[in-house]
Amino acid sequence: MTGDRNGFAGRWRAVGLTTLSGLSLHTGAAAATGLFALATPATVAWIRLTVAACLSIAWRRPRLSTCTAARTRIALGYGFATAGMNISVYEAIERIPLGTATAIEFCGPVVVGAVFCRTWRGGLAVLLAAAGVATISQQLVVDAVGGVLFAAAAAVCYGIKIVLTGKLAASANTFDDLALAFLFASAALTPLFFVPSLGVWSTPASAALVIVVGALSTVIPYTLEQYSVRIVGPGGLAVLLALMPATATVVGAVALHQIPTIQQAAGIVLVMLAVALRSTGTG
Repeated sequence: MTGDRNGFAGRWRAVGLTTLSGLSLHTGAAAATGLFALATPATVAWIRLTVAACLSIAWRRPRLSTCTAARTRIALGYGFATAGMNISVYEAIERIPLGTATAIEFCGPVVVGAVFCRTWRGGLAVLLAAAGVATISQQLVVDAVGGVLFAAAAAVCYGIKIVLTGKLAASANTFDDLALAFLFASAALTPLFFVPSLGVWSTPASAALVIVVGALSTVIPYTLEQYSVRIVGPGGLAVLLALMPATATVVGAVALHQIPTIQQAAGIVLVMLAVALRSTGTG
């Protein structure tokens, strides 16, 4: 696996961290669907980001006065890539199954992994991933084209986020900068989403669910992700993250009763094969 700096034990530690990250992320996404009756998916995504910003700032208490221009640029880029990804994927999962949306979304990390690989395996992995998405999307393009397009937008944002994750992890202030990234993005989007979000706080139950979603979907998985990228590098992390469509499919089936069709399952398997092929590369 590209960038593996700690041998066999380090690789499997990264696999464990990424698996936990995926379970947390997709459980939070499934829980977030319970809020869609109170606000639009984009608004729920902003609330999730805002809660994550509050929790992260309370935990890290970063000092803005020590933040350099370079760190600020990376934090801004990471924050807006995360916001774009979250908004797009929440809009997607309102329209198409969680596992299907995630398989399309995670083609972004597959492409990033291929770029880092720079071998024939990387190119073939992209072709397999594209075939998987085509298989998944064939019927959805007719029935739910909006969901496919939102998932594709999430894939683009995720690819950008993967690159910036490596830069963020290289900082001596990684977790402070992560908190600032959430804060910057949340603050910038507040004029668009603050008023529509007020209904979500109308009952103690929905307010509690918001906090749970923010922790499960953002704070926990993104913190684990930073530990993983320090072990395997951005190319290796792209591979590990691209394995998570399986996690999303399982969570979707258990929590949302979204059983994939044979065609959707075949497409997800093609994406997984793309990941497996990419992971055999050494470049």
